Amino acid sequence: MTMDTNSQLDLLNRMMVWSESNMILLTVVGVVFGALCAWIAARRGGHWVYWLMMGFSLGPLALPFVFFAKPKKPPAASAKRV
Repeated sequence: MTMDTNSQLDLLNRMMVWSESNMILLTVVGVVFGALCAWIAARRGGHWVYWLMMGFSLGPLALPFVFFAKPKKPPAASAKRV
């Protein structure tokens, strides 16, 4: 069972378009969740660069981890007392 050249090129073209649109979607999702995880970690006193990379690479799976991570400083310590 062989395919002719036109059908092979058509199949390759459809696969590349599908892959390109998926890569764009995955990049947008990674940027959004990376920024969200970094923002949450920065507010809790964590390492925002670490959580930026985790959110970008894991996407929505990183959100529970950033919430369950121990904050580096207690919430009362962030407000300076005079």
